[in-house]
This record gives sequence, C-alpha cells and structure tokens, in this order.
Amino acid sequence: MGETVLYPFLTFMQRTDCQEYYNHHAERIHLRRQEAAKANEMFPFLQELSPGSRVLDWGCGSGIDVGILTRFGHKATGLDFSAPMIAIARQENTNQEFLVKNGLMFTPAASELDGVWINETLNDLSFEQAQRVVGSSFHGLKDHGLLGIIVEEGDGSYEDRSDDLYGPSRVIYRYREKALCPMIEQSGFTVLKVGRSKQLFPNQAQKILILARRLNRTV
Repeated sequence: MGETVLYPFLTFMQRTDCQEYYNHHAERIHLRRQEAAKANEMFPFLQELSPGSRVLDWGCGSGIDVGILTRFGHKATGLDFSAPMIAIARQENTNQEFLVKNGLMFTPAASELDGVWINETLNDLSFEQAQRVVGSSFHGLKDHGLLGIIVEEGDGSYEDRSDDLYGPSRVIYRYREKALCPMIEQSGFTVLKVGRSKQLFPNQAQKILILARRLNRTV
C-alpha cells in the first residue's frame, strides 16, 4: 500500500438518499457544490494523469469535476443516474459527453479509459455496491490506469442534520481506509496514496482520497 499524506479539500453537503432527492433538488445541489468546488481536491489525481487522458467521472452530478478535468486538458465523460443533474452538466460543459445511466448497471468498454474519478459517489452505496463500481472501473481502465476515490470516512457512525434540502436528515459514514483499501487492491489495483482532509469545524466528517493504479492484466 502507498504512502499516507495529509491533503486539504473542501467539504460540501452530501446525503445518503434516493435518486428522487437528486432529481428534485438538482439546481440547488449544483449551486451549493459550485460555490465550494475547487480544483485543489483533485490535484493529486490530476498530477498522476498523463496529458490528454480519457477520464470517466463516475457519479458526476452537475459536471463540476468534468469541467475541471477539461480545463486541465483531459477528455472527460460524465456518468450519473439523475437526468436533471446531467441536464445542468450539459449546459455547463457543452463539448463533453454525459451519460444518464445507473452506475451500478454500467460497465465501460474494456481498456478504454486512462482514469476513473469517483468523488463521494460511494457515500451513497453499500460496500457490496462499491465493490461492483470498483470492479467495473478495473474492467474499463487500461493497464496502469488511474483510479481516484473520495469518500467521507466512518465506521457506521451517523450525523443528524437540520439544514438539509428536505429538512432534517441523517447522514451515515460507511467507509474506513482499512476496509476500503484492501477491497480496492483485491479488485486488481495497487494503492498509491491515501490523503485525508483537514477538519475545519468540530464534528466535521473527514474525507479520504485514495489513488490507485490498475495492475497489468498479465500480472
């Protein structure tokens, strides 16, 4: 397993909920995330990509990270199950490809991608579903292709919030490094680096960023 480093990235609202939530609040979620989004949370991933890489943003939402990837010279495709979120993404990124598909039912063509970026999408998935997404990423990546994942770290703990878009809500933090990294490596990757966010407020969820490379198919 690779080195562990500290890396500051910004926090915005995230909630474990259904597709209807994202569909109904697409514009408001986009505006919240647009205010908070900066390229700095992607820098470790961007630094590892080769120039002009083909990257899939798995669970792209309104396409904010697709826009960042494009500005850094990469060819990005966004995938999300919410048609209203993808509609915003297409307005914001007119020259990029976006797919309205359920990521749990999606498998990219074999060896077509240089990178897969999964920013907080796994927060909404069970561990078994996360395994499916990582396995599909392995299938779609070229040998030595780059996988980048950001999740909110936790061990089943939860946080009750009063200011969510629907009103009061409960956020569950599912993933710990000691469980997620072995799963990624068992799926055919080698973990390069694990980064952690700085907690800016008391009781703020800590995020972890995991970078991994796909092993050669002959290994």
